[in-house]
Amino acid sequence: MLWLLRRNEAAAEREKIFREIEQAQTAAHAHGGEDHGHDEAAPLPATLTGDAPRRLPDGSVFVPKPVGRLLGLRTQLAAMATLAQTVVVPGHLIADPNRSGRVQAPQAGRIVPAAGGIAHLGQPVRAGEVLAWLEPLAASLEAAGQSAGLAELDSQIELATQRLSRLQQLAGSVAQREIDEARTELAGLRKRRSALGTGLGGREPLRAPVDGVVSRSTLVAGQIVEARETLVEILDPGAWWVEAVVFDAGLAGNIDAALAETDNGRTYRLGFLGMGFERRAQGLPMQWRVDGDGRGLSAGQPVRLLLQTRSRSRGVPLPVAALVRGADGESRVWVQAGIERFVPRRVQVQPLDGERVLVTGGLADGERFLVIGASLLAQLR
Repeated sequence: MLWLLRRNEAAAEREKIFREIEQAQTAAHAHGGEDHGHDEAAPLPATLTGDAPRRLPDGSVFVPKPVGRLLGLRTQLAAMATLAQTVVVPGHLIADPNRSGRVQAPQAGRIVPAAGGIAHLGQPVRAGEVLAWLEPLAASLEAAGQSAGLAELDSQIELATQRLSRLQQLAGSVAQREIDEARTELAGLRKRRSALGTGLGGREPLRAPVDGVVSRSTLVAGQIVEARETLVEILDPGAWWVEAVVFDAGLAGNIDAALAETDNGRTYRLGFLGMGFERRAQGLPMQWRVDGDGRGLSAGQPVRLLLQTRSRSRGVPLPVAALVRGADGESRVWVQAGIERFVPRRVQVQPLDGERVLVTGGLADGERFLVIGASLLAQLR
């Protein structure tokens, strides 16, 4: 009997819905032929206007529940909170100078490849590893003078060798002091010859100053380089600093936390390092350290700095995905005005962190708004 009673109740509910539809259709077609252009027809209930999502004349959007489930729409209640004010500052990434370095030419010379070849971009290197060799260059007159000096030293070395040999043969007949002096003189001549020969035709190694990867290289076999020319730059791909210019000198003492946001939406925690006191572009430079692994970042990459201060603002925190941009460029959120109806609401927002914003005006406490799927509703026409 229970199942029969439930079936009768369901049938009665269907008949009630059918009667409401018939009444609505009768009201829509009544008084045919009369001009009602100045009359505002009462809107039909959302449940009686079909199952297709669409934008209504007042700018709101009708989304049936089954369609909302397919689109994955999610809402939540607005809850007022007092949170930190955030200052947004543009900045850029620089390599950590403690874990990066440069290879420069100590003098003019010609590049000679190392045993493993020329260092290439992205190549891992160890501190002290030879990346290339530098053959010093000398002018023709200077080279001729050095060659003449080498020839003179060679003759002196030959004479000193013969003298030492004769003295050693006369050991016991000559004083040991003379033999020692001859031996010392020969050793000094050989050292002078070695030093002059190295300066004339020797090669100087170009070594990596730190562990890391090659981020920039201008090395080419046979290339003529000048003294102090930067040839290779090496950095640690996981260690970065952020540099920015601020115009408020008191901001450094008012920062509670800092985040860096990249153009793809990723955020990184920052540790404050310090602020300079020499103005640059009418501002003061500040530096932060990227905490954690920064792999995927690159030197010179622009970032947005979200500096959370100790000052507080009251508003409704909501995800960035809940915001949509109107045709006028203003920020809006979709407020649920009914079971299947959403209304766009213009709001005033402040940045909060990389994932949330703070609505300071336009949204009341306790209102239900759309947090997932806002961009999909904005595409409905």
